[in-house]
Amino acid sequence: MLIKNTKVKIIDNSGCRRCTIFNLKSKRAHIGVGDICVASVKKVKNRNKVQKGDVVTLLVLRTKYPYKRICGTRIQFIHNEAILINKELSPIGTKIKGPIPKEIRINKWLKVMSTVRYII
Repeated sequence: MLIKNTKVKIIDNSGCRRCTIFNLKSKRAHIGVGDICVASVKKVKNRNKVQKGDVVTLLVLRTKYPYKRICGTRIQFIHNEAILINKELSPIGTKIKGPIPKEIRINKWLKVMSTVRYII
């Protein structure tokens, strides 16, 4: 569960490392796994695709807050993590680090699923 002014770690190879959320693209007061938000880039590793201060769109992949699956299990990650997406809703980076939950596939993010190595 993420709200405004939450710091998010970026887990793709787009060059961005940290972002701060400032706008949620939902009517709820919080967002979770598989939701889209707008953020500002705070820290970059290399300046290939994004620069510090750019406004980007994020797809949330992992949250610290535990969420419940239909089968009754609860999933929780260590960090709040997301990837950058463009206006056509395809990922900017070509690789995603670490596992992602299978709820991303349920939410019709098949382009993201093709770049990931592990699915939980």
